Amino acid sequence: MAGISVEEVREAALPAGTVLLGGRAGLHRGVSGTAILRARTPAFPPLHGGELALVPLPLLQQIEPRARLDRLVSQLADAGVAGIVILDAAPADQALLEQAAAAAEQHGLPVLSTPPRHTAEMVDVALHRHLAGRRELLLRRSQELQQEFTALAFAGRGLPAIVERLASLTGLPAAWEDRSLELRGWATPPVANGAVDLPADLPTLLRGARLPLLRWAKTVRAEATPDVTALPIRADGAPGSATTVRLVVPFVAGGQVAGYLSLLIRSGAADGEARLALAGAGLAASIEALRARAVTEAQGNATASLVRDWLAGRFDHPGELAARATQLGHTPAPPYGVVVLETELPLPGDAVQRLAQILAGGADAARPLSASLDERRTVLLVPAVALADVEAAAGPVHALLAAVAAGEDGAAPVPGGPGAAASLHGGIGRPARRLEDVPRSYREALQALAIARRLGGRHRVAYFGALGVYRLLAAVAPTEELSSFYQDTLGPLVAHDQKSGGELLRTLDAYIACGGSPLDTAQRLHAHRNTVLYRLDRIAELLGVDVRHPEQRLLFHLALRAGEVLGELQPGALGQADAAPPANAAAPGAGAPAQTQPDAGPAGGAPPAGGASGPGRPPGRSLALAHRRSRRERGAPGGIAGGVPVPGGVGGG
Repeated sequence: MAGISVEEVREAALPAGTVLLGGRAGLHRGVSGTAILRARTPAFPPLHGGELALVPLPLLQQIEPRARLDRLVSQLADAGVAGIVILDAAPADQALLEQAAAAAEQHGLPVLSTPPRHTAEMVDVALHRHLAGRRELLLRRSQELQQEFTALAFAGRGLPAIVERLASLTGLPAAWEDRSLELRGWATPPVANGAVDLPADLPTLLRGARLPLLRWAKTVRAEATPDVTALPIRADGAPGSATTVRLVVPFVAGGQVAGYLSLLIRSGAADGEARLALAGAGLAASIEALRARAVTEAQGNATASLVRDWLAGRFDHPGELAARATQLGHTPAPPYGVVVLETELPLPGDAVQRLAQILAGGADAARPLSASLDERRTVLLVPAVALADVEAAAGPVHALLAAVAAGEDGAAPVPGGPGAAASLHGGIGRPARRLEDVPRSYREALQALAIARRLGGRHRVAYFGALGVYRLLAAVAPTEELSSFYQDTLGPLVAHDQKSGGELLRTLDAYIACGGSPLDTAQRLHAHRNTVLYRLDRIAELLGVDVRHPEQRLLFHLALRAGEVLGELQPGALGQADAAPPANAAAPGAGAPAQTQPDAGPAGGAPPAGGASGPGRPPGRSLALAHRRSRRERGAPGGIAGGVPVPGGVGGG
């Protein structure tokens, strides 16, 4: 059984004069029982691993006159035995013993030879007597250690206390790593037991030993009984790295691996007591992890209840909210930013904190309060936000969500891997300067989310304060009325362009964006002025209205925006100029220079300067984007950001 090593059996149960032929590196292996060579096939009873194989050499030679011990050692090593004991070898068998010694060193499997006149039955009885006695002692010791460690867990002393006690009991360096293999705590013994050379810098040594732990951790199953495992400190077999090994055991909470406890010990040293102590500490760590998880879940439920009451306005006075928040460890700190995220997959915790840093304008942002609205939507209340950062947050938040989904820029990817098909949308309300303003900001965030979702595309984020006319269009209920308005106003143009692949809708949108200037419209579309005039006449003919009339242009503008809200006008749906940009296109304002616009104006790529002409429409944008960007160039207030973190733009990832 684990805790009874070949070395211990050699010293306490085998006949005096027994010698180790080879395989010293495996003396620490645990012995579970014995298996005696038989005179019939199969030569050994079923082997389950950990047995000490007893091989009477005369019997082996009788069964196989040309027996080769090196082949037998290799076969038993593959079967997982703990060691081999060769009995009753004669001086004439020296060549066979040398074969066994060489194979033992090759496989790191202890091979021992007893003096003559010791039968397998005698050795087997002695071994079982010793194993039975040691099992009883180890069982009692195991129970004592478990009681000691679980007492720490039930007292709520925490994992640091368990690690310190583990180091103190064993005289070995102990450590605790979380499920992500991040080193969370360590302890060195007050008095070393001589089974390891204490490292000068234990954290550095452990962080450099992550690769073997990582490889092993991938094989650990939470539902299996945790076993103590010996791992090398280095995966590359560097000189000196094999002198120390790591004994490690996982601890589990709620059906998931919560972390790992480790002891460092010299390779080949007796580790029975260390393994027992580590197993007991692992059980206590599981209890502690379960307790901490229950506390976290209870606090999370209480926080979610507070957030839901806050968002719904279920409070009599702001002081009531402040008192509840303080009891949960949250100090009220307006102004608050309210963000509603809609994701198909859960958002990692580090991404939530980075989102808070965007709205608060600094790395020292407090952790936001959060609550799940349903299976896909989560609301975040970010305290102490910077008003200017909230107003400009749509673009950076969009970039963060897109990076998380793709696993880019060092962000931990959303489960599903890079390129996951998960869609991420978000809505941001205007800052709540007072506690009682949070419900209003929440309603705005929901409306901004609805707009972001309706405008299509992945990873789109909208800020309510920049929605402009979309705030009015989104509020139209039922949507049948909005659809009817869109069809009544632009239906003939939609039908014409769908039938002939024409450019009338695109021309009308550019004409409105350019303030009714045919010349500027021609420059924007890279078309001749006469072509634009012809198209405008055709629009007037199909719709039966004067497109130059200001009120009529306003009506067209609203109808085009309504088409976007309804999903009728999608990026790339109205001609080649609307095709999506390359996946690796850099976004202006996101740390890379802005791309040259393909329709930016005359030769040289410079856009028309100022005035009603505005800039050209960038690639991958709908008709509406050209209009909204021209408004931004003329100093109009911000807009929706999605993919391009600049005020006044509408885009999609």
